[in-house]
Amino acid sequence: MSLASVVLGVGLAGCAASGESMRAIQKSMEPTILSGEIIPLDVHAYDATEPRIGDIVSLRAPANVGSQTCAVSTRRGQPCPRASERLTDISLIKRIVAGPGQTVSINREGRARVDGVMEDEPFIIACEASDDCRMPRPMRVPPGAYLVLGDNRPYSSDSRYWGPVPRAAIEGRVTPLDPARR
Repeated sequence: MSLASVVLGVGLAGCAASGESMRAIQKSMEPTILSGEIIPLDVHAYDATEPRIGDIVSLRAPANVGSQTCAVSTRRGQPCPRASERLTDISLIKRIVAGPGQTVSINREGRARVDGVMEDEPFIIACEASDDCRMPRPMRVPPGAYLVLGDNRPYSSDSRYWGPVPRAAIEGRVTPLDPARR
C-alpha cells in the first residue's frame, strides 16, 4: 500500500493543490471546510510574517504522518514533542492551535488548553466519550514549530498523534469559503 493511500485511509484533511487554490479531499476540517471544496491558498501569506494561532494552513505532511507515530521516542502517556523534520509531497489542511514556546493540552472532547486557558473553539466537531482525542499531559511546542489540529477532532490525524510540525512544513494560509457561498 502506498503512503498516499495510507494517509487518505486514516482520514487526514488532504488536499490537491492547483495554482493558488486547493481541493479538500477529506473531512478532517469539517464543518469549516467541506470535503470536495476548492479553497483559496495564499502561498505568500507568511513571506513577511509568521503564522498565527487560529490560522488555517496548508502544510506538507511529515514523514511519520502515515504511521501516526511520534518521530522520536517518548515515555508512555507523554505527548509527541515533534513531528518528523522530513516532509512528504502530501499536503494537509489544519488549524494552528499553538505556536513556538506555548504550552498545550487537549481534553477528552478535543478542546485545546493553551498556556492554561481553554480556547473558545465553536467551530470544532467535539469528540465523543468513546473517542480517544485527548492529549492530557501539557507539552511545550518547540522553537520553530506549530501544533496543528483538524476541526473535526474525532476524525483528524494531526499533531496529537505525530507531533508539532516545523515552520518549514507550512506552505501557506487557506481561506475557508463563506458558508453562504456553498
